[in-house]
Amino acid sequence: MAEETPGTEQNDGKPEGDQTQNVNPEGDQGNDPEASLGDAGKKALQEERAARKAAERELADLKQEVSRLRRSNAAVKDVDLDAIKSEIRQEFDQKLLTAEIKAAAAGRLADPADAMRYGDYFEGLSADDSGGIKSALDKLLKDKPYLAAQDSGPKPWGDVGSGPRETPADPEPKNPQERLARAYGRKAN
Repeated sequence: MAEETPGTEQNDGKPEGDQTQNVNPEGDQGNDPEASLGDAGKKALQEERAARKAAERELADLKQEVSRLRRSNAAVKDVDLDAIKSEIRQEFDQKLLTAEIKAAAAGRLADPADAMRYGDYFEGLSADDSGGIKSALDKLLKDKPYLAAQDSGPKPWGDVGSGPRETPADPEPKNPQERLARAYGRKAN
C-alpha cells in the first residue's frame, strides 16, 4: 500500500480539495451519453471502437485467407480443379451482379444498398442481363414504394434569408426610444 502525504488523495492525481466534475458550464446535460464519461471514459470508448473496427477487418481478411487456403489445399490434394474454378467464377459473378444491381438502383432507390437486402427479387439473374435487373428493380419498387428515391428538386443551401431583399417601408429608428415606441405600436415624441 502506497503512503499518502497529508492533504492529497490518490484521485487521478488531483489534490483532495480539487474534485471538479465534468459539467457543462451552461448546466445543460444534453442527450449525449458520452458526456458523462469524462476524458478517460471517452478515450477508452474510442479505443474500444477502434479495436472493434480492427477486429472486423481482421475477420474479413481471415475469411478470405481461409477460402484461399481451402482452394490451394484442394488443388494440392488432386481435387477437381474445374470445380474450384467454377466456385471462383461463381463468386466473381455474384460480386459483379451485386455491383450491377447497385448501379441500376442508384437514383431509383433512396439507398442503392437496399436492393441487396431484397435479393430474392434478383435470383437467377446474371450481371449481363440488364433488362432483367431493370424489371426486377421495377417489381421491387412496385412492391415496396417506400424504398424509392424522393425527388424533391435541388437541395437548398446557404442562408434561408439569402436573395434580394425589399427595402424597408419605415426608415431605421434614430434612437432607442423610437425603436421601443415602434415595437409597442406607439408614436415617438
